[in-house]
Amino acid sequence: MPGTNFVSDAQQLPRVEVSWFSALCDDDYEFLGVADDRLRSSYEHCRDIVIGAERGGFDNILLPSGYQLGIDSIAFAGGIAPLISRIRLLVAIRCGEM
Repeated sequence: MPGTNFVSDAQQLPRVEVSWFSALCDDDYEFLGVADDRLRSSYEHCRDIVIGAERGGFDNILLPSGYQLGIDSIAFAGGIAPLISRIRLLVAIRCGEM
């Protein structure tokens, strides 16, 4: 139709956020239930997950909290924040633990 202002399909679609999960509260596994010392929960391993997720274009990363021994999500967020520029840190806390 003459004079009609068409909007591209990309402009009409809602934005989708894609998030990832860091293994702060337990070890990571390549195969479910098969322990791997390379994937043990550590600052270095979780840092690499966050940096890799940012490089991969993820919007957010969950920093979980758990009852098991692991890395404190708030302390980890404070340590990793200077190393990232775009990805958002979703810091989970358990109020009963704070």
